Amino acid sequence: ATEKELKDYLHLLAEAEKRDHRKLGKELDIFEHNEVIGAGLPLFTPKGTAMINAMMDFVRDLNLPDGYEEVRTGHVTRTELYDISGHSAKFGDDLFVVEAGEDKLALKPMNCPHHTQLYARSLRSYRDLPIKYSEFSTLHRNELKGALGGLTRVRALTQDDAHAFIRPDQIEAEVSTVVKQIDRLMAVYNLTYKVRLSLRDPASMESYLGDAKIWDHAEELLEGLAKKFKMDYYTAEGEAAFYGPKMDFLAVDALGREWQVSTIQLDFNQPERFSLSYVDEKGKKQQPVMIHRALNGTFERMLGILIEHYAGNFPSWLAPEQVRLATVNDDAAVQQRATEMK
Repeated sequence: ATEKELKDYLHLLAEAEKRDHRKLGKELDIFEHNEVIGAGLPLFTPKGTAMINAMMDFVRDLNLPDGYEEVRTGHVTRTELYDISGHSAKFGDDLFVVEAGEDKLALKPMNCPHHTQLYARSLRSYRDLPIKYSEFSTLHRNELKGALGGLTRVRALTQDDAHAFIRPDQIEAEVSTVVKQIDRLMAVYNLTYKVRLSLRDPASMESYLGDAKIWDHAEELLEGLAKKFKMDYYTAEGEAAFYGPKMDFLAVDALGREWQVSTIQLDFNQPERFSLSYVDEKGKKQQPVMIHRALNGTFERMLGILIEHYAGNFPSWLAPEQVRLATVNDDAAVQQRATEMK
């Protein structure tokens, strides 16, 4: 390395240390880690909670005009649900499993299997689609302790998760909708991003649900849309979800570091495994397609990124303390007025 490159690298290290969200998070009273509670299970203070609530409200503002309806599902479920979805087989090491009498239960690591059950509760017509569910739910994944780090990798993670159940002819329109949502989110956060098309590893098909034909079709569709939307993307084999390929959006922060955050995932496999259907215009049953979508990814990770991106100097809409009122004397009337204005 040249002397300039070395100086630039040392400057980057010093700036990263100064912006470290673990340090600033404590200094700004945003979040805490507690050894008694456990690694990867952050506690958010009133200030940190206010910031996450502001981020949630922002996502609600994006969701509402695009037809996403908010739902709530439980935090534990019988593992039978994950046997059907494929999580037990493909995601099993990351499940927190508990025994409860005759039932074997797991803490919820993802919302998608629950949302399939909301979709399946009644007969659907092609006219009903798209059906879109969003949920702000804290999920739990048994991440290795050595991989945990501040807010960027945790065991309790809150996603701005959503799933769209659509007809095949609606794929392009829905992916376009989500890309526009992500564009807006990144612009408001003042982040740029890169797009990674995350594909399966053809040499390890046993790691994925479904057969090669389904994957060929899903990957061709998603890459075709990336080209049609003129995205500047690159491909990465082995980075797909176990049920389908993804467009992953990597935010680039003020120091030029890349963070995987938003995602759009195309899934033909879970609708098949849960026997989801709708009745087409000819009265025949057809299988819907699922699009999995998250804008922030998780609020924990995005908040950690934003603390470092802004170095704690947040935009007013996100700042937990936006105004501080200071009196200039101890006059009783002034003090009373200041108290009333809180």
